[in-house]
Amino acid sequence: MIEDQRDLGDFEERMNQWVSKQGILFQLKHGAGGSGIISSLITLLMRLAFLAVIVAGVLWIVALRKGGGEKTMARNIEQSVGAYFKASEIEVDGVRRRDGKITVDKIELVGGPDAFFEKMSIRGVSCDRSRFGDLKNVWNAGQINISALDVLIRSGSETDEEARRRMDTLF
Repeated sequence: MIEDQRDLGDFEERMNQWVSKQGILFQLKHGAGGSGIISSLITLLMRLAFLAVIVAGVLWIVALRKGGGEKTMARNIEQSVGAYFKASEIEVDGVRRRDGKITVDKIELVGGPDAFFEKMSIRGVSCDRSRFGDLKNVWNAGQINISALDVLIRSGSETDEEARRRMDTLF
């Protein structure tokens, strides 16, 4: 009987060493005896955690792809800034995203017929942009910092209607 207890003790010790080598997930799943409500809850929580990791990974990939590269960002900036200022020509250079900030080296605009300016040059633009901001269709840049702004403003208009359209662009 003493020898059986010694064999049982050796077996339990080897079994404990083997279980400890299997890792935390194995221990959590099978630690409560493999049955019962605790084991079922732990198994369910592990599955939900695994699903959450997969969903987070998919969202991250979608955010990376939807934001596009710097060329896509430059094109989007050209479209939105050009439409806002009613520019007939626009050129955007040096668009970069670093550490949640967007920087643009230079934006050159030539005013259209309804614009309040003839030419505008904006240099050193920076603003905040989170990666997950790309998942939204509407983006609020918050504070926009500009290092230099040169504007050749149109003086006067032929008609009151033309003056009103130009003023609406500015305000």
